[in-house]
Amino acid sequence: MTDYILNSPILISVLGGLSYQLLPIIENTSKKKEEKINILSRDYILGAVVYLFLSAISGLIYFGKLKEFNPILVFQTGLTSVVLIRTLLEVKK
Repeated sequence: MTDYILNSPILISVLGGLSYQLLPIIENTSKKKEEKINILSRDYILGAVVYLFLSAISGLIYFGKLKEFNPILVFQTGLTSVVLIRTLLEVKK
């Protein structure tokens, strides 16, 4: 059971979305105090949770029923799903 959970395409896809959420935190360390993002704010945390949920959904849609899959492809799918959604939101503004 544990082996399936760790090798689950949904979990790997969420890890891809999580890696994208870590980028602003890393970039935040080199910014001036007035330019920094408050990563403990309700809006930032809610956005991160929503993006992780959407990464899980994309992993489920693309790879949910597969018995064999490439973990790198699943990770990339979770990562790019967040990027695509953010890009669409920015274009809409």
